[in-house]
Amino acid sequence: MQNLTDIKELYLDGVAISSSGVEWGHSLSSLGGLRVLSMSSCNLSGPIDSSLAKHQLLSILKLNNNKLSSKVLDSFANFSNLAILEISSCGLNGFFPKDIFHIHTLKVLDISDNQNLNGYLPDFSPLASLKYLNLADTNFSGPLPNTISNLKLLSTIDLSHFQFNGTLPSSMSELTQLVYLDLSFNNFTGLLPSLSMSKNLTYLSLLRNHLSGNLPSNHFEGLVNLVSINLGFNSFNGNVPITVFKLPCLKELKLPRNKLSGILGEFHNASSPLLEMLDLSNNYLHGPIPSSIFNIRTLHFIQLASNKFNASGGGVTL
Repeated sequence: MQNLTDIKELYLDGVAISSSGVEWGHSLSSLGGLRVLSMSSCNLSGPIDSSLAKHQLLSILKLNNNKLSSKVLDSFANFSNLAILEISSCGLNGFFPKDIFHIHTLKVLDISDNQNLNGYLPDFSPLASLKYLNLADTNFSGPLPNTISNLKLLSTIDLSHFQFNGTLPSSMSELTQLVYLDLSFNNFTGLLPSLSMSKNLTYLSLLRNHLSGNLPSNHFEGLVNLVSINLGFNSFNGNVPITVFKLPCLKELKLPRNKLSGILGEFHNASSPLLEMLDLSNNYLHGPIPSSIFNIRTLHFIQLASNKFNASGGGVTL
């Protein structure tokens, strides 16, 4: 029989181990060659034992959905081969070690749903490999660093329900591989950077921030894969960018509770064949409601209330 100490990959997800941090940590200490440790939803308790730091060869560490109630060890930053770190929904607390962000091999970082976990984003290295970054529902704060543009491979970023503040760096426009961007429920201010170079973007949410300024049409040009836009509960002003109605995959457009104004033009040249939800409520739009909006057969939900629409021309009154 092969010596169990030679195990390189250990998958115990969903197995009810129900042991403390010292117990399960020490039970793994003999597995010196371990490269993959996946123990999600094992009813583990904490704290995370320092013996886990001995596994210097780890490339994948998954401890999601346990009751660790623990700090994240500073020594995790010494996992020089780490590619995937997932410790979401674990009751983590204290400050997240910023040096973990500097592990050049790290591609996936998910520490979401740890409301008592504090931290901030450091400057990112040009050597960073991050593709997936999920810090949602934690207690991170501070600004979004301008060096986020160094995350050239980043496809998913979820920083929702944070305490982030400051302006969104214009360098975000350089994130050409973005597919999913959620910065909702923060305190960001200032202008929306152009995302026109993120041709693969499918989801964009900046709901409930303090963003302002115009929404230039060219910010959305060429985003042919965009399915959902939610910029509600901000202070955007100016016209509704007509280019968004030409996006071929768009299903949801939500811009409620802003300061958008002007006349909503007709949709005769709109080519979006999939639009299902349109919410422009609580703005300062005026003039007639374009009758062509009701020719978009896929629309299931239209919310235009609390604007200043009137009955002139050939439009429809609200």
